[in-house]
Formats: sequence, structure tokens, C-alpha cells
Amino acid sequence: MRKSILFSLLCLIAVVAVACGGGAGNNAAPSTGNKACSGGGGGDDKAAAADPYALYKKKGRNWTHKTAGGHMKVEVVELAEDHAMTKTWMLDADKKPMAGMPEPEPTKVEFKTAEGTGTATGEAKEPKKETVSAAGKDWKCVSYDDGKTWMAEDMPGLIVKSEHMELVEFND
Repeated sequence: MRKSILFSLLCLIAVVAVACGGGAGNNAAPSTGNKACSGGGGGDDKAAAADPYALYKKKGRNWTHKTAGGHMKVEVVELAEDHAMTKTWMLDADKKPMAGMPEPEPTKVEFKTAEGTGTATGEAKEPKKETVSAAGKDWKCVSYDDGKTWMAEDMPGLIVKSEHMELVEFND
């Protein structure tokens, strides 16, 4: 069971890293053409203005994903001008903390702009856009992998639905 939970967590990290192209938080369009983490949106002024760290800029905000191994809850526990601290809990099918799991350590999310390497070539594929229902809400989403992963347009980095997880709670 623990292996399944750890695998789910690693999958989440990998999905976000791939979606962000390793340059989460770029304010200029990265050289890969991926705009999921840059706040860019293919000409849509509202999407172009999206703050790449909006998800983390409210203390107490939390969200829960259902995964194959149970649930995973993330909460913003501290907020500063240049960073946020989050905690991630692994929960069972009833959304209760898993037995034997220690209290999660805080993880720092720095609000800084990463610089692109400028080594990518070619044109990026135009992302798909769709409204996706999850956690009792309709989310305007974007997918950069042909609909395998849908991320909220106004909260870059928030996975709404994917092949391996689904947002089941979002508390603002």
C-alpha cells in the first residue's frame, strides 16, 4: 500500500514537472513553447495574465486528489512574499490519515522566475482547452498532452483530472 501511495505521489510530481518543462514559474514563454507554467495562454489575455503561483498564494487553501492508492491532500500552511510552505498528506479511501504515516514535513514553493535554456527547437503543439467538472465545480482547463492531463487555467499547476488522479476537493 505504501509503495502505491509513493508511486502516486511520484506520478504527480512527474506530471507537474513534465507539464512545466522544468521551468515552473517562467513569466516569459519558455523556449519549449509550453505555457502551462508561464501564465501564457496562446493569445488569451486572461490566461496570459495568470499568476503562475496563484495556487499557492492563499494560506489555508487546500486541495485533495483521488489516486489509485487513496487520496492526497495538499495545504498551504504558511505564506510569505517570496514563497509558500505546503504540507502533503497521504490519506486512505475514507480520507483519513494513513496509519503509521508521520506528520508531513513542510515543502517550500519559491515564487521565482526560472530562466529557460533556449535549447528547444520546433513549434509547440497548440494546447487543448475544455471545461472539466471536478470537486463540484466546472473548471476551465488546458491540456498539453492530448487530454491525458487537464490543468486549471487560472491556477497553473493544479491538476483537475488525469489518467491517474482526479481533484475531489478544493477549499479556498
